[in-house]
Amino acid sequence: MLLAAAQLPVRMDVTANLRDLSAAIVGLPPHTFVVAPEGALSGYLPEAGLTGRLDDTRTWRAIEEACRLVAEAQLHLVVGACVKVDSVWRNSAFYMGPAGELQRYDKINLAMSPRGGPRMTFPQD
Repeated sequence: MLLAAAQLPVRMDVTANLRDLSAAIVGLPPHTFVVAPEGALSGYLPEAGLTGRLDDTRTWRAIEEACRLVAEAQLHLVVGACVKVDSVWRNSAFYMGPAGELQRYDKINLAMSPRGGPRMTFPQD
């Protein structure tokens, strides 16, 4: 298995982000494992007010399209997107696989101020 890092500009333009991701994976050998940046599909800005600039509907469509492209190319991809799940915004990493698999991991907030200092949250057993 080959590994590839998709060095993409992350913009607040879902269509452009999907186009850049698509261009980055075209021609890769089957079963290559590709890693793309945080927010690579939805767009991402490390500043307050980010969620007001996100387009959740377009982002979910881009996730579906990226999943289709990955399956067609027989790749493995981890790509970031900010999405709304159960009415809550999540900064997520998505795994997409050659058989059409789609899995989501939600980032745990490890940010410092202005959120009151570092904190870690663990799921309860």
